[in-house]
Amino acid sequence: MVFSCCVKGCRSESYPGCGLSFHSFPVKEDALKAWLKVVSVKGSTKYKKVCSNHFKSQDFVIQGARKRLTANAVPSVLVTMPMETVKVISNIHIKPPNIMAHQDVPANSMKIDMCYESVPNTSSQEITLRKRPLSDLSPSLNIPQSNKRKCVAHKYVQTSRGKENSQIKREVKILKQKLKRRDLKITSMKNLLSVVKKRTMHYEDIESIIRDHFCNIYSEFKPKNKSKISPGVRYSKELKQFALTLNYYSPRAYRFLRTCINLPHPATIRKMLSSAECNVGFLKEVF
Repeated sequence: MVFSCCVKGCRSESYPGCGLSFHSFPVKEDALKAWLKVVSVKGSTKYKKVCSNHFKSQDFVIQGARKRLTANAVPSVLVTMPMETVKVISNIHIKPPNIMAHQDVPANSMKIDMCYESVPNTSSQEITLRKRPLSDLSPSLNIPQSNKRKCVAHKYVQTSRGKENSQIKREVKILKQKLKRRDLKITSMKNLLSVVKKRTMHYEDIESIIRDHFCNIYSEFKPKNKSKISPGVRYSKELKQFALTLNYYSPRAYRFLRTCINLPHPATIRKMLSSAECNVGFLKEVF
């Protein structure tokens, strides 16, 4: 962890090989008050440090490989700000050049002779300037916070835009997946329709076979009206036998055929089979 000295004007920081030790403020009230009289610190002193440059050599005790402060050690060596001297010389008379008015002179050939007269320094003052930390200046001279606010607002706008962009990308990805699944369904349906068309190319031949073999019940094959519920239908003996035979071979095909034409309900088929003679061998009602 990097520590920095809290004494004004001191820029010492801890790094490997710096040769300095950083010491925390004491916990005892008497020692803490003595430290605060020398080092003016605002706020809490819990995490603030003072480097070893502000202590005398007799304030340290060497214990093994470490240098520790004595119990009564108080920082006494403070930073002295460098002084600058500036001389202000007044009473300097400058004689303006003699330039004729309303005279056209080329710019390249124009020469101006300036004459300065130096007057003996009658009043000279020496002003001493002392460097002060930036925090001691008045609030009006501090750096404005508007730039920081603009940076924070710009970061907030960037994060909000980033969230919106990620959400839009997620929605686009979901829509692409839906379109891909839809295209797969369309291609599979097209393949299925092509297979059905190939298998039902000879539909007229199948219809003629049904007419030849089931001429008695062909007239009873009426298309089913799904919107109208039939209250009660009486089926002929031949149609019942056909329904029993078809249900015996494939109940699934029988259920599919019931969606197209009027055939007995599977419950009716079960009742018909319950009343049949279930002896050993083939059922007469089916074959």
